[in-house]
Amino acid sequence: MKKETKNKVVFTFRLEKSTLDELEYYSNLIKIDKTDMLREAIEDYLDELDREIEDDAIEDYVNLRIDEEKLKSITKMKVIPKDLQAARMKILEKLMEKKNR
Repeated sequence: MKKETKNKVVFTFRLEKSTLDELEYYSNLIKIDKTDMLREAIEDYLDELDREIEDDAIEDYVNLRIDEEKLKSITKMKVIPKDLQAARMKILEKLMEKKNR
């Protein structure tokens, strides 16, 4: 996913020579500038990380490890979907059954 933005910042870092060689090889192979290739890879990684964090937060909510407010702050949800609330309620009911035995 490409993000078009007017605000860009110069960011430099060091790579192993072998990593740079690989980067140059693949960028030549697929005919893309290595800087663009790195930018896209970082953006894709961050998007995937965002999805993983959101998935983990949903799992934590359903399994009673975080509350509704924490889930909303992590996922940017304004309202918790009914299916997640229902899944959480099932877990809570199972815990209450065990406690009452």
